[in-house]
Amino acid sequence: EKKKTQKEINRENLQSGISIIYQHPLFKGCTSRIHIVNKSDIGTNTMCIVHSDGTIKANEDYTLSPKQWSYVLAHNILRLAFGHFDAEKMPGYYITLSDGSKEKKIECDIALWNMACDIYITKFLADIKFGQPINNDNVNIISGTSNDEAKIYQSLCDQNISATHNHYGTAAMGTLDMKGLDKPLVYNKAKNQYNTFTRNFSIA
Repeated sequence: EKKKTQKEINRENLQSGISIIYQHPLFKGCTSRIHIVNKSDIGTNTMCIVHSDGTIKANEDYTLSPKQWSYVLAHNILRLAFGHFDAEKMPGYYITLSDGSKEKKIECDIALWNMACDIYITKFLADIKFGQPINNDNVNIISGTSNDEAKIYQSLCDQNISATHNHYGTAAMGTLDMKGLDKPLVYNKAKNQYNTFTRNFSIA
């Protein structure tokens, strides 16, 4: 029997990881936009990235076990589910417009916000004991972590922590695994706009 190449094994593991996600009651509602890409698309050292429109790209050239893939994919799905791209969630302040309505002005270091969200999700996945973590020191930093992304962000700022050492994400060190943070999503409640991922997740 012909021995499988590493690429074939990698792809099978990724597809098995997607299957685990697809069968999980919490995550299965957000799986339709997982795209399998290769390293030329997202970079050799990047496992997975998520775009603000809900597209998740997973690198088939990356070597992970099925359980690690399920963890990595869940990590990126949770960014959408927790509204990490949403202006109302991100650090900033409100200004009152001439018509009396309020508008959020985002004021934050987006790389550090990305890291704060990574830590929050790492803690969440540890709490629900899902998948197989991709970093092994997660317990130390997250044991005392607040259950609020904005507070984690503030704590990183206060401690002068640099996002260049963020290894809680699923992209290459020093790069963002959240694409589109420079254009935070705004939902107009008056027009009945809302984050469908957050809604589907809360129903799940």
